Amino acid sequence: MSRPTRSQLRRHARRLSRDGYQPMMLINSGTDLPETAATAIVRAVWRYRSELAPIAIAAAMFIVANTLHRAHHAAWPWLALTTMAAVTALTVPPPAWARKAWAILDHPAERAYAVSPPPPTKPAAS
Repeated sequence: MSRPTRSQLRRHARRLSRDGYQPMMLINSGTDLPETAATAIVRAVWRYRSELAPIAIAAAMFIVANTLHRAHHAAWPWLALTTMAAVTALTVPPPAWARKAWAILDHPAERAYAVSPPPPTKPAAS
């Protein structure tokens, strides 16, 4: 059986509205419609995951920094050394065996982007 055409669907809708039919949705626990709020949120987060990743990373960094500052405020030299080691590890090209095992490490542009600082923001014109 073929699908109805657009004009057939519109004709059917006009006939239903002329007869006084008003569509309504019944919400009960036995149907799949409408989606639960959790499902809608998960789908939105999955759809916009690349746009939300910087926000999630910034929030996680803020929480970790705040926690470390409150609990271990004198540990800043170790954190600075760890940061420099991470930047060095991301900047220096990996050995050949690692490039064969993980293809993503073979792209110097991606490594440079990972360690580059954000561009400076220009002040708003007043």
